[in-house]
Amino acid sequence: MAHSIGAEENSKEKSVIADDSKCPVSGKRKYATEGEALTTAAHQIATTNAPKELRAYLCSWCEAWHLTKDAGKAGKRRK
Repeated sequence: MAHSIGAEENSKEKSVIADDSKCPVSGKRKYATEGEALTTAAHQIATTNAPKELRAYLCSWCEAWHLTKDAGKAGKRRK
């Protein structure tokens, strides 16, 4: 039974890490740099059916880079 508790604790730790890697406003994955986001976009385009219009933008909420397929918008803005 102790193994089960340890697995549950590990699961909680992983979810905290996963939550921290996402924007609290948009829920999108955070990238530290524009280059990291663009590298991920290129990989997704090459290996999956990701839209060819993927682009990176700097989020004004979490100050991290995100990917979007919407070429016309720069992401969520603070009011």
